[in-house]
Amino acid sequence: MILWEILRRLFGYVRFKAYGGFSFVFINEAYNLGVRLWDISCENGEIYAKAYVSDYKKLRKCARKSGMRLRIRERCGLPFFARRYSHRAGLLLGFVLFAAMLVYFSSMIWTVELSGCETLQTKEVIAAFEEAGLKAGAFKRDIVPDDIQRKVLEKIDSLSFASVNISGSVAYVIIREGTAAPELVEKNKICNVVAKSDGEIISISALYGKKCVKAGDGVTKGQLLISGVYETDKGTLIKKHAMGSVIAKTTRTLVCEIPLRQQEIIYNGNEKRRFSINVFGNNIRLFFGSFDGWQKDTKESKLTLCGRTLPFSFCEDLYREYEISETVITENEASLKAKLEMQELVDKLKEETEVTNIKYKSYCKDKVY
Repeated sequence: MILWEILRRLFGYVRFKAYGGFSFVFINEAYNLGVRLWDISCENGEIYAKAYVSDYKKLRKCARKSGMRLRIRERCGLPFFARRYSHRAGLLLGFVLFAAMLVYFSSMIWTVELSGCETLQTKEVIAAFEEAGLKAGAFKRDIVPDDIQRKVLEKIDSLSFASVNISGSVAYVIIREGTAAPELVEKNKICNVVAKSDGEIISISALYGKKCVKAGDGVTKGQLLISGVYETDKGTLIKKHAMGSVIAKTTRTLVCEIPLRQQEIIYNGNEKRRFSINVFGNNIRLFFGSFDGWQKDTKESKLTLCGRTLPFSFCEDLYREYEISETVITENEASLKAKLEMQELVDKLKEETEVTNIKYKSYCKDKVY
């Protein structure tokens, strides 16, 4: 029914009234001439109906034969609308441009919706798909899902699965992160276990092979700890893939440097706000002029429709004028900064090892603390 109504308004129709004379003769004549009538009703001998513009002229002949008179009560549809505004060229041009833009933009991808990220950064995955050709503003005819999936899987090794499905102007991307395969140990390969760094052995246990050191021994980097080639008490030569567990106390050196001469950004209070719009990733500035040497902070407001982000956004740019000034800090100030940075390094080290003792050494050389 909706489709029929659209077609009728596209071709144009009239709602009319026929009165006086013989109504049944009027209806029969209209039927014989092939006139399409609908929404027919009769009240007090008057006929109300609707007919296409092209058929209405035929009804005059039917009215003469039946002795009835016709009167148009309403004109509907595109032909009447176009005739009413035919002298307004701008309106017609705007309608044509709107139709062209509608067709043009409907052939593009508007949004890319990603799901399946667990440990990977969403921005990293989106950037990989954009590099492969899937992004807002890309034409749907240029997108080959199989090629994009292959390129992304080749670029991000930690992905085990990627799927691209396009529905309307939305690209739905589903990924699955794979589990890294453990490093395979060639147990048939003859090898030894050696020290990774200098240290003091706390405990050592050999699963395969012969222990060459004991708890309390000091060792150097590269020293043999568990040998895969050894001779038994009976004089038999054994060759194995040495395996075992060794825990040692080692020393790590962490360095943090703070220059006493530092550059500092100083804002002079001169600020300007400018606006721009972002369409399919293209930034369109709504102002003229350059702000070289100014600090720029952007606040972006994305447009949404029915909970879905559209590829259009409004950007407010805050430009702040600044100067770079060189300042000299004291050794006490540098010491405070160094302690904060050093604490971060120590905390990271504690995630991998057990820290039993820390010794700090500080000095100033060549204006660096």
